Amino acid sequence: GLAVKITGSQSNPVGSTFPVRLDVSNYGDMPARGVVVSANVPPNWKYVGSNVAAREFPDRVEWDLGDLPGQSTRSMEVTFEALRGGDVKFCARAQSADGLLAEDCLDRMRVFEPTISISMRGPDTGEVGSEVQFQVELTNRGDTPLNNVRLVDRFDPGLSHVSQAGQMIDRVIPLMQPGETIPVNLTFRIREPGTHCHTLQVTADGAGSSSARGCVK
Repeated sequence: GLAVKITGSQSNPVGSTFPVRLDVSNYGDMPARGVVVSANVPPNWKYVGSNVAAREFPDRVEWDLGDLPGQSTRSMEVTFEALRGGDVKFCARAQSADGLLAEDCLDRMRVFEPTISISMRGPDTGEVGSEVQFQVELTNRGDTPLNNVRLVDRFDPGLSHVSQAGQMIDRVIPLMQPGETIPVNLTFRIREPGTHCHTLQVTADGAGSSSARGCVK
């Protein structure tokens, strides 16, 4: 008999391209003749391509696999683009010319908007040699956890960070829960007269990026 198995990430950000793997197996001893595989294309996805030639329709894609020998598996890598947010059910179906039929579904394939935001407050002025502190709040505004939240802050030569050398701060927060806000304080020493700025960029796995900029003179 035929069997279909779908594997792939069940959570992808808007604008990303992502692979879905379809494994079509014949567990019988006899060949399955004229196997055709079809997969629905959810309304918030776009079919990009696959490693097997396909026929495209408005709401599905089909592949002719031909005869599938007994005790064998044919694997297909299919790439989609995430167009807009929402949860969908993704299904793939295999059918042979001699009447064998199999189907598999992933019930919740999620496309989400990038969800991390930054707010920054700090002084506008300061004296040479003094310390200035910027209060930063990072917020996960989505409804899924964010992994590997990375903070990279680059600052002008007229500033130095009080706790580390160099002109960049690089930190990682392993996990942020939905709705969670994490405060971060960035403290600099003013080294010379003039206007000096720093830019904080925050990224997370599958969540895009956000940035904020602060200056002091």
